[in-house]
Amino acid sequence: MKYLLLAAACMAIWAPGNARADSISPPAIHARIVRDGAVAVVNQLNAGSGDSWSMVIAGISSGQPAWLAVAQELEPGADAGSGEDLETALSTALPKNPAGVLALTGKTFPIADICSVPLIEPTDAQVAAWQHTVLAALEKVNDAKLAPSLQACRAAISANN
Repeated sequence: MKYLLLAAACMAIWAPGNARADSISPPAIHARIVRDGAVAVVNQLNAGSGDSWSMVIAGISSGQPAWLAVAQELEPGADAGSGEDLETALSTALPKNPAGVLALTGKTFPIADICSVPLIEPTDAQVAAWQHTVLAALEKVNDAKLAPSLQACRAAISANN
């Protein structure tokens, strides 16, 4: 009887829903990229309804360092659409983790794209609110290595006025 209960508990832990959530974690995506390559992983995540890709974009948008690393690893496999999704997610993450996002800018992610409003057809009020929030977050960045990116980001934000 003990073994039957143990088997049932294991099945509950490794149910398909939990397996899916585990496969959309930063470590799992990293392992898949190492094994299959970025192009294959981007295609797999976008397959079907695209729910998996949406989960990844939401993770990157959180600004958590592990998810920012995922964005960098996925970028070489991104096409125009998925690349734009990654840039929008990083733009959304910018006020949450400005130093982490700025560290990814340059050749991989253009500063002008990351330091722009992550909304489609935003109102003037939405633009002003986003700019205020991001500029306040940028004030907290004290890493001298990020000074050029910080200055370029501020300039890109000012250019959007």
